[in-house]
Amino acid sequence: MTKEEDLDDQEAQRKQFYLETADMRKGWYPVFPVGEISSKKPTAFHLLGDPIVLYRDPVTLEAVALADICAHRSAPLSTGAILEGKLECKYHGWQYDTEGTVVKVPSLMDGRKIPANAKARSYPLVESDGYIWLWPGNPEDINSAPTPNFHHLYPQLDFPPRLEYFDLDIDASLLLENFLDPSHLPFTHTGTIGKRADATPMRMAMNFTRDQVSGIPDTPHAPHLPFTEFIFFPPSSIGLKIFTKEKNSYGEQGFYVIPTTKGHCRFVILQRFTFFHTFSQIPIFSWVMDRIISRMNYKILMEDYEMLKGQQRRLLHGANAMKSPVAADTLIKAYRNWWRVAIKKKPWFSGYDSDIEDIVLDDYRGSC
Repeated sequence: MTKEEDLDDQEAQRKQFYLETADMRKGWYPVFPVGEISSKKPTAFHLLGDPIVLYRDPVTLEAVALADICAHRSAPLSTGAILEGKLECKYHGWQYDTEGTVVKVPSLMDGRKIPANAKARSYPLVESDGYIWLWPGNPEDINSAPTPNFHHLYPQLDFPPRLEYFDLDIDASLLLENFLDPSHLPFTHTGTIGKRADATPMRMAMNFTRDQVSGIPDTPHAPHLPFTEFIFFPPSSIGLKIFTKEKNSYGEQGFYVIPTTKGHCRFVILQRFTFFHTFSQIPIFSWVMDRIISRMNYKILMEDYEMLKGQQRRLLHGANAMKSPVAADTLIKAYRNWWRVAIKKKPWFSGYDSDIEDIVLDDYRGSC
């Protein structure tokens, strides 16, 4: 393939990428470790602003996800209980089956039928790789989507990854951008994973495919830096392939950023490194290393968090998310362009009905 043909192919792939992937509701999101959802009590969650309740069927132990709103008086089902295998609303005792259909109304007169529209939306979910994954979009689109799982960037790493999550008061888009930005490491993370001495001129070698975009930092003045490939997998995850020449070690990190509500997100981090695995073979070291790594992850995350909280406050006052880009920002710019296309599709929860009751104040800003 000639250079001109290669450029034409990349342009075609770029257009296809934006055309086919920029739908934030058309994707699987890992929301909870499987062990955190039980048959004892329901759990509330938000995904793209949608209020959702999760629980397990006490009989089959299968996980269930329904819209967190009772079909009767719009009370939150997540405040209710699981009785006789059914999710019961705390307000008037209406009970729902796992499909979201009301099957019992205690106050219903004998001989009367339960209203046909007495239902709560059911959200598709899958249990995979130790997590519960939710699909917030049209269920019919699932047929064209692969089974959800955490990305394995190095297939030869056949041991389980470390997984943990954090809930953050920053928008998912800001955190995703942050993970596509290697040039901030020497400054924001000085003393943890960065050194000011490693600050260097940088540009990104970009590559588009139909379903992802990746970038490899080109640092001609700092060839000693680890090889790292940054990959954005729409709609909400980033993978890092890392290889360190000096230590002859390699591994991967996965950053799954779940947009819960506007300005808030759940961050799931996956880590799989050869040196982690070596230490994990020794029981006492495994316990110690896990806690050290968890503390280090939190410390690094808080370094980003301080910057991103300040950035978010300025954006709320009308600042520009990317005012003066440079060559090192090319991958961030590609994500920001994707986000602009995705946000035009209005992915966020907009309410159950446009006909709002007059008991709700116009300037009310409570959570759903």
